[in-house]
Amino acid sequence: MFIDCHAHIVHPFNYTSVTQEDVEAIVKTAKERAVHYIVSVSSNSNYYSFYDIEKRFKNLVRVVGIQRGLAQSNHSLMLSDLKKELELRKPKAIGEIGLDYTYLNQESGKGVAIRKQQKLFRSQIQLASEFSLPIVIHSAEADRDLVDILEQHRVEDIGGMVHGCSCGLEARKKLIDMGLFLSFGPSQLERNGTLEMVRQTPIENLLTETDAPAWTKFPDTSVEFQPADVSDVARKLAEIKEIEIEEFARVVLNNAKSLFSL
Repeated sequence: MFIDCHAHIVHPFNYTSVTQEDVEAIVKTAKERAVHYIVSVSSNSNYYSFYDIEKRFKNLVRVVGIQRGLAQSNHSLMLSDLKKELELRKPKAIGEIGLDYTYLNQESGKGVAIRKQQKLFRSQIQLASEFSLPIVIHSAEADRDLVDILEQHRVEDIGGMVHGCSCGLEARKKLIDMGLFLSFGPSQLERNGTLEMVRQTPIENLLTETDAPAWTKFPDTSVEFQPADVSDVARKLAEIKEIEIEEFARVVLNNAKSLFSL
């Protein structure tokens, strides 16, 4: 039994709508490939309204938050919407939240943008502490600030995962020491260095994901990943860890159940 620990199945990419039939098809295909749980991430308050669709599927694990790309917007309004959602719907985690400095290198207002991302990140960690929820973290080119903020906020008290982990060795060690899970998906498996990264991560800290439909398959980039493909991710990671797929899937599922209180 497999689990996709990070997908955006009710996130209307490319400005398309999402219907109950769309989600039903995704869930059905996933089940046919032994994917019994899908963590459905909505990281924009505009999409919290899809709750009425999500709640119809008991194997969808709901996560809501405010992603770093919205850090330049009105924080107070978005955080108010998020808090209301946490109070009313009781999702399993807050996410995806975090830091991404990838496209800030040449930006004249880099310092301001970084501070706004950090402020939004900290505010949501505080909400996670208030509601006793784990966090789902996005991080890119921000290892030092990520670790510093997580240490300052004692993230080990609430728990969490770093999705699509691409952190350096030093940061990964510290994240694992904090008790966090590191999640890997298709995009990581296409990068140099991932093999060693996975080998160095204890299986007790590993999770699997697709980040669907954000990533496309290679070499046919017209085809998007979907949660059903997490079974392929799990088999590849099990191969890297030199563990039988049944045992690998069992441990990863237990990791996810622990994190999301399933």
